Amino acid sequence: MNVMSLDSINRIETISSIIIDEMVKEEDSIATGKHPSKRINEIGEAVKLLRLDSHPTSTRQDSDNVMTMLSGAQAEIVRRIQENFSVGKKEMKDIVDKFVQDMRKGLANENQTVAMLPSFVTGRISGLEQGTFLAVDLGGSNLRVVQVTLKGKRRVFTRQASIKIPDESSQTHVNCKTGEARHLFHFICLEIKHFLNDAYGERTMPKGKIPLAFTFSFPVHQTALDAGFLKRWTKGFDLPDFIGADAVRALRYYLAYCQISNVEVVAMVNDTVGTLLSHAYTNDDIDYPTQVGMILGTGSNCAYAEQVQNITKRSFDAPGDETMYINMESGAFDEEKQRTQLNKINKCYHLRCTTIAWIWHRSILENNLLKRELVACISANWPEES
Repeated sequence: MNVMSLDSINRIETISSIIIDEMVKEEDSIATGKHPSKRINEIGEAVKLLRLDSHPTSTRQDSDNVMTMLSGAQAEIVRRIQENFSVGKKEMKDIVDKFVQDMRKGLANENQTVAMLPSFVTGRISGLEQGTFLAVDLGGSNLRVVQVTLKGKRRVFTRQASIKIPDESSQTHVNCKTGEARHLFHFICLEIKHFLNDAYGERTMPKGKIPLAFTFSFPVHQTALDAGFLKRWTKGFDLPDFIGADAVRALRYYLAYCQISNVEVVAMVNDTVGTLLSHAYTNDDIDYPTQVGMILGTGSNCAYAEQVQNITKRSFDAPGDETMYINMESGAFDEEKQRTQLNKINKCYHLRCTTIAWIWHRSILENNLLKRELVACISANWPEES
């Protein structure tokens, strides 16, 4: 198992910062095949100086003294980038004001940057609910199938399986992240079938149908609790034949195709809304009830409880004083890059989502640094740390 020390992380951040800045400046010359400039070569020297094996003691003092080991040009690059990562009070207030403005736009109008999607999940959880349910969570990297037993008094028992979604690297499965959506939904239902067989074995299945909630972690136009039409794929999925299709209807079709007759899909829930509800069930703090859910994973997102009367774009009937949970799709905040200029190197949907989440740091290497000059610079001078 690889473990990164604080000093290692500091060095990675320093190098990443240098490379980000230089990539923006050198993108045109590298793309046209021109020889990298002297500034790119300066990066290589900086990497050598920051090598982990050049600092066998790996102390905090070593990390603090990194700047003194750089040449004047290299140190100036690092200082300038570090300043760019500092957020002052005024800039933070501007970001907050813009975020609130985008939230209000999303509540009032469709097709906004921060979409503010109604979840059709209403009311408040008491923690007294009981029953056995299935949850299927389709995320960016893994599929999770969970049996949830609510025992009341805020007690929960779960049994789950997590399966990596087959992609282009899979040797045994068809790529389910690109191509045709039928492969993805067939894969999901086969895993549900395997899970039920493992969970019950020779024992008798529960009488009646098991309610299933489908956590579909992608932007959808949800028209009911059990109906949602995909707006676009994110998180590396590209199944164009499914854009505009109802994910619940597709899941029901493939459940029948796989002869799973004892499961009934009753709800589509965004993963962030599900996170909020899950915590709300077990949270017994009366003074501080759960109000917000947040995901920090392959992507990032927030959900919160809103008064229906404030969702002025709504086309559904519901009492104005009722509470409905909102899937904000906050990862799309500032796609126009008015406040977060660092996003200019990451050309994809939901920029704020990925800059907060871990996948952005990987995408720097995969999408922006796979240029032979920089790869050679890093790979030759960055050993494994265990």
